[in-house]
Amino acid sequence: MRLELQLRGRKPAEWVDCAKSMLADFRLPNYDNIKSVNDKLALAGLDSQFVDWSDFAKEKRARLRKLQKEQYDDTLARELFDLLIAHQERLHGELTSYLANLIFRSSRQHVETRVSCLQLPAKRVCPFRNK
Repeated sequence: MRLELQLRGRKPAEWVDCAKSMLADFRLPNYDNIKSVNDKLALAGLDSQFVDWSDFAKEKRARLRKLQKEQYDDTLARELFDLLIAHQERLHGELTSYLANLIFRSSRQHVETRVSCLQLPAKRVCPFRNK
């Protein structure tokens, strides 16, 4: 399994906050504890977007929302967050190295472009001009 997050920020502490907010929304449904088959089917239909919240009466919507909040499993999200914290320094080092290499290549390419511009012939000839 692979999960990719776009971590935006200038400091690793900002990445942690960003990942924490993203992983807070990452939950897997766990409807094993729900006794009513109708409620299980309704929640599965809502998750798959087969039915919409507006298809239910107000009281049933309230009950389904309460069940939905209670019956989600976020252990995978917590494990992924702990993994990010454990590898935070290594990721920061890799990113710093990558960015330093990228900046070096960019500045080197800029210098090479300047040199090639200086080596252009003094007289330019247009190949489309009629002679």
